[in-house]
Amino acid sequence: MTVLDFFRRLALGIAIGSLSVFFGAAIYSWLFQKWEGARFDASINAPAPPAKAAPHQTAKPDVVVSTGPIGRLSVPRLHLSAIVEDGDDDQTLLTAVGHVHGTPLPGAAGNAALAGHRDTFFSGLKDLRRGDEIIYETRSMIYRYRVD
Repeated sequence: MTVLDFFRRLALGIAIGSLSVFFGAAIYSWLFQKWEGARFDASINAPAPPAKAAPHQTAKPDVVVSTGPIGRLSVPRLHLSAIVEDGDDDQTLLTAVGHVHGTPLPGAAGNAALAGHRDTFFSGLKDLRRGDEIIYETRSMIYRYRVD
């Protein structure tokens, strides 16, 4: 085997490995969105359990207390739809759009912040236009926004 053959095989191995990682991450993300989307839809249709608060505590509408999907973000014209999970860490952003800690949820006072990678869930946002509708769906409400 010549040095050139060695580097060809090495390059081929790196290419196959890189493609495997890419497609593995893409399939994992797609499956996660399908699974969590079904879970979110089921949570909308299920009756809500009665709220239990400690005697001296009041519930805060802008605090996430559950795990799993907290909403769904969609832009119908761009055919963009993604489940929103709480957090903005690497694992969350690999599989979903993340709600940034410390910012309120839609419907509460203040500005909600969502994070996502521009080459995955937010790749279509480059085509966003004035007047496009953005929908943020939670278990209890649907919020509709227009791009200005």
